Amino acid sequence: MLNRKKTKISAFWLFYLGFIMILCVICIFGLLFTNSVLEDFESSQPYKVVENYLKKIENGEYSYPFVYSKFVQTDFAGSEECISVLRQRYENKDLTFLESSSHSGVDTVRYNIYGNGERLGYVILSISDKKTKYGFKTWKIESCEPFDFLGKYTVTIPNGYILYADGISVDEKYIIRTETVSEYPEINGIESPKYITYEIDGFIKEPIFTVTSILGEPYTQVFRDDQKSLIFSRKEINYRYMCDFLRRAMNEYIHVISLEKEMNNYLQYVLEGSEYAKVVENFNSSWTMYNPEILNSGLENFEILRYEEYTDTQILAEISFDYVVELQYSTETYHSNYKIILIKTENGWKIANMENI
Repeated sequence: MLNRKKTKISAFWLFYLGFIMILCVICIFGLLFTNSVLEDFESSQPYKVVENYLKKIENGEYSYPFVYSKFVQTDFAGSEECISVLRQRYENKDLTFLESSSHSGVDTVRYNIYGNGERLGYVILSISDKKTKYGFKTWKIESCEPFDFLGKYTVTIPNGYILYADGISVDEKYIIRTETVSEYPEINGIESPKYITYEIDGFIKEPIFTVTSILGEPYTQVFRDDQKSLIFSRKEINYRYMCDFLRRAMNEYIHVISLEKEMNNYLQYVLEGSEYAKVVENFNSSWTMYNPEILNSGLENFEILRYEEYTDTQILAEISFDYVVELQYSTETYHSNYKIILIKTENGWKIANMENI
């Protein structure tokens, strides 16, 4: 038989192979550790916080930035109004961010937020007390762009009416002055009409002001001299009736001063017990004493030049008409202008005062 020679592996090669295997294991664990440290370091970077911030916004979680805005609720703006503003600002925008080097420091960093290339806001980060697994410092959101208030609005309404801002009743604490309508005197214990002026703030979006009366009638804005000053007046709900009423009253008036009819015909339009009623009752048409040849009189071209419904019971009107007098041998026309104050009573509207203008 042939003798086979046995091959023996030397101790050197065994040691070498073992060393290589151990080295590979160390390298693998080293790479895993290094990768873990790098991931930990990466996660600690401030821009990661901003990425998460924008992700929540893109998912429609607008309550998230609202919390960091540090907004203090007002009478006219709360979380719902703020979220509405945020939705309008960020919705359907391609959001990006960029660090602001001019506003960043050692312990804080600011990122500007852009949407479709337009700057929409910013978020400020600061170092937190927490550290990562491997001891890296972490960042937290300190604040974001606050909500801008739109300044103060001045609104004037008739006394006795209710002012609303975005459907919310405006409190009396916002009243800055009360003005009396000086040309409308107090008559028979009824106070002169007044205007109330409010100065209101606390809005983060353009408010809509509305006014209603005690009776629930709607009123509209009739004058606005700029974006922050409004004046409301009552609707002219009695205008058509008052046109007919005053025309009829003046028609009786001219027949009275012409001595064509009894004074009682005109007194039915006059407020009983008023100073004006006393003047009418004591009326003496001295003019007709020198013009006895009057055959007829009439009223033409009646017109209301100015009309103000201050309250449900107080109206001021300025009227114009031609008083046409037919004499025996000629016809004369006298143009007349009067300012008339009217008050509503249980028996309807009455003339409380009338004077030439």
